[in-house]
Amino acid sequence: MQLKISLAISDGVGESDLLPLLTLELDARPSVQTLELGLADAKALLARLQAEIVTRQVESQSAMVESKR
Repeated sequence: MQLKISLAISDGVGESDLLPLLTLELDARPSVQTLELGLADAKALLARLQAEIVTRQVESQSAMVESKR
């Protein structure tokens, strides 16, 4: 079984961009012990999420500065 975690980013006007963040491979029949998100996976997910958000914020701010010129 796969657990896919994605980030949907929208400018509020059009469709959302769907960015895959993390895909976890789980046992076919996960138990409570094997279903958890491990520390390494959680850190990787957080790092990817932060990188995507910061990138979009920088792009947005750059576009605003350019439009004021």
